[in-house]
Amino acid sequence: MRDEISVVWFKRDLRLTDHLPLRHAIDKGNKVLLLYVFEPGLIRHPNYSHMHWSFVWEALTDLSLRLEPLNIGIRVSLSNALQQFQELSREYRISEVYSHAETGVGFTFKRDLEVADFLTSQGIGWKESQGNGVIRKLSDRTDWRRQWYSHVKAPVANPDLRKLSGLTLLTESKIDNSLPMNEWKLEHPLRQSAFKSHADRYLTSFCNDRSRGYTSGISKPGLSRSTCSRMSPYISWGLVSVREVYQAMQEAKLNGSGSKSGLQGAMSRLRWHCHFIQKFEMEERIEYENFNRVYDELPKPINAKLIGAWMTGNTGFPMVDACMRCLRETGYINFRMRAMVVSFAVHHLWQPWKSVSVHLSRIFLDF
Repeated sequence: MRDEISVVWFKRDLRLTDHLPLRHAIDKGNKVLLLYVFEPGLIRHPNYSHMHWSFVWEALTDLSLRLEPLNIGIRVSLSNALQQFQELSREYRISEVYSHAETGVGFTFKRDLEVADFLTSQGIGWKESQGNGVIRKLSDRTDWRRQWYSHVKAPVANPDLRKLSGLTLLTESKIDNSLPMNEWKLEHPLRQSAFKSHADRYLTSFCNDRSRGYTSGISKPGLSRSTCSRMSPYISWGLVSVREVYQAMQEAKLNGSGSKSGLQGAMSRLRWHCHFIQKFEMEERIEYENFNRVYDELPKPINAKLIGAWMTGNTGFPMVDACMRCLRETGYINFRMRAMVVSFAVHHLWQPWKSVSVHLSRIFLDF
């Protein structure tokens, strides 16, 4: 007789707090399998690099270490996601799959459709929870702002891990030994750490102190490295939720820990972040097409020499080159400089945005 289980599928939500899918699975009362799938197609995807997968691997390592005292493990596999669920359905009776809805690249959208079709064919429910204020199947954004604030101000959905301890299938993490961890570990030693304690430290120091320099330093490429929150990779890969960050900043603003104007500015940009991801959720064509179709008729032949100089930071324009070299080494530059390097490439070098975007996605740690 196969065990009946619930599966919690971790994607871009590598945390144990404010995790509604995990809480739903615990409340269901079945045995619970925690799952993360490294997908070969996504690993090879042109928008991702070893820097991203080393960050994810480090985050999963930290997750495993925090679960270990509770005798809870996570299954980490190298597999096509659809094949992974096909295999699990032969091994167990899957009652339900729980995850956060993911707004990703075309690859992940197509993968989710395939997984959904399979689960439906097997009579397995899939409950996707809203992530970071981005709403699936939203028809228009007229009321989106109000809904976003409602989301980030709602109580955090912290699961009871003590209950999970008695439900989990794995008492220690099961890691696919074919994963190229050693190859990933060598990448980008200057990037931000993916340990949750580091994310918490960045957030606390910004709320209590560094926010005082936010307004004056946000546009400055050097100063912004310390005066901006630096929470973007932790939000992008889900080590913390936007709701957790918003509420921490709001609390600091109310109790006077940091700068009220700096904290308010950072909170407004959290909404910007979600707003633009909501646009991608609703208008997925802009991953591949010009946002404004008038540009379809504008000729922009690729110049490999110019693109190569831009990518390596050898254009001869010091500010542009410094930003590109900094990105390559650390995975981070501030928002203003991101806009500048893109504008330089597509306007001054007259290169098509698609030839620019793929490279930037590979070196933005928070892509």
